[in-house]
Amino acid sequence: MSHVIVAKIYDLGTTVLADISEISLEKSMTRQINGARSFTIKAPASSSLLTAIAGDGYPNLKTGNRKLVVWEDGDPDTDDPIFHGRIFQVERDGDENAVLVTITAYDPWMELGFEADNRAGRPVRDNTRTLVGDPSFLTPNFDSSVGGQTGISGPDLIRQILTYSQSDPTTNPIQGEGPLPIDLQSGDWDLDVPPALDISPIFDAVWPALCGDFIAQLIATNVVDFDLRPIRPGTGLNLDGDPDDFVMVEASSVSKKGVDRSATVHFDYLTGSKNAIGCKHVEDFSTYADRLWYELGPRLTPRHWRGDITPHSDSVSDILPIFDAAAAIYGGPGTPGRFASFRVLDSLGTENSSRPLYIALYKDEAKLRVNPRSLLYITPDPDAKALHEPPQDYDAFDLVQIKTGSDFGIVLDEAQRVYGYTKTWTAEGVATVGQLVTSSDANTGG
Repeated sequence: MSHVIVAKIYDLGTTVLADISEISLEKSMTRQINGARSFTIKAPASSSLLTAIAGDGYPNLKTGNRKLVVWEDGDPDTDDPIFHGRIFQVERDGDENAVLVTITAYDPWMELGFEADNRAGRPVRDNTRTLVGDPSFLTPNFDSSVGGQTGISGPDLIRQILTYSQSDPTTNPIQGEGPLPIDLQSGDWDLDVPPALDISPIFDAVWPALCGDFIAQLIATNVVDFDLRPIRPGTGLNLDGDPDDFVMVEASSVSKKGVDRSATVHFDYLTGSKNAIGCKHVEDFSTYADRLWYELGPRLTPRHWRGDITPHSDSVSDILPIFDAAAAIYGGPGTPGRFASFRVLDSLGTENSSRPLYIALYKDEAKLRVNPRSLLYITPDPDAKALHEPPQDYDAFDLVQIKTGSDFGIVLDEAQRVYGYTKTWTAEGVATVGQLVTSSDANTGG
């Protein structure tokens, strides 16, 4: 089976500078949950489609002020692409036979700012307007966008910080960094608390912070997912709700994203349809624990915190029988030994003021750690033999079913959440999906 891949270079709006579909050699897209989507294309470096000078005086191929938009078996005039993002890197590499260029683009997730990578982006700001200095990112404060609600959800915080970052960058003091290529109007957002959890202690984080780092911190709470869906150029909405040529993706943030496709999407190794060519299963006892303590900030004295969650706390009483059952299996004969673990959660300031968040985290961690860690990796057959293709039939965040035959040494038939994959196309359009990174986390949003 051969796929039709349409790849076009645009300016940062809706002007097509070059259709590079015919000169594209190997193409690859990497997708992961709660992270940037990337696309890489190799092509002849000397092609006039890349070297021609565009109307703005720059070459068609240029890092920073060009973007890459890619469709698979779709109509660019009517269908959303599988990738839409800014070109971040151009690498030319030649030998005695040829000179090739590798074009690497990322979706706007990469534009939010990550201090550890020295990636500039957007400071976290509230909607404060000041005359002196610029405290909107030094002491930000937020209220729920849901009227009458005191708690605030992670998705609500994400939408607010990305909204406020787009204020006028030309004033003195600077009030924002101007437009983002992200549609914040059209996606799905979990704003109500409950069912979303209140994460208001994040207000007491150490400021200033970049939006990318801040969102990563929210995601680490395990009660927030954030995703950017590529959309057709010119169809995304700006903050006023109007179509905007600059917008590349549609944002969504919910407590747990993904669709349960396990009834229809399956990968069978040594059994069934045999549509997987490889499988790896790793069991690891090193993270096992059957007793767990959380100490919740703020620290009051060197040996005392504001609050804690213990195996005998009433709020997690349903966990103690699970702990005891695990100890009976792994703790040895007679009176079982115990494996205890503790966490000091005192980086956001007043964690104890948002106990529901940390109770949810406690229960999730406890249920994961009372058994040896089970990691499962599956490699689909190439192209049509795989039976199911990402991102059309399934995508990161979704649940798929994975089965193994008895010759694997263990018979598995499990729903697994897809954490990431890389899809590669040859110059002829034949697709291969590499090893799927999966987890038995079966809690998805729909």
